[in-house]
Amino acid sequence: MTASFWRNARRAHLMRRELCAKARSANAGQAVHLGQGVFKIRLGHNRYRGILLARGGKNGFYVYLFAKQDQSDLDPSEREGLLTLAREYELLANDQITVALNAKKLTEVRCDESQVQESRVQGHS
Repeated sequence: MTASFWRNARRAHLMRRELCAKARSANAGQAVHLGQGVFKIRLGHNRYRGILLARGGKNGFYVYLFAKQDQSDLDPSEREGLLTLAREYELLANDQITVALNAKKLTEVRCDESQVQESRVQGHS
């Protein structure tokens, strides 16, 4: 996830387990698919919306979080920007992701059935 998403998620008291579960459910069709691997997901007891880029099935990236009370939906320009961003993220190679993690631009959360591990990297953004 992006550093700004992680910062906002912590402020909203969203848990890593919820982020992992919702990412899995998005891939199972339980989120609003905006096209090209961009999903709008309900978070935090339906108080927040998160945008997940999950195109290509390798990695998922939470990139945007907003409070439902502050913003009802994405406007067309935001939606188009997210579709463009999804195409860019899909092309990231593993070494580019590692560089972004080391530069504190991304935070990695590993999700598996038995344990949720966080490699916490606070970032700028």
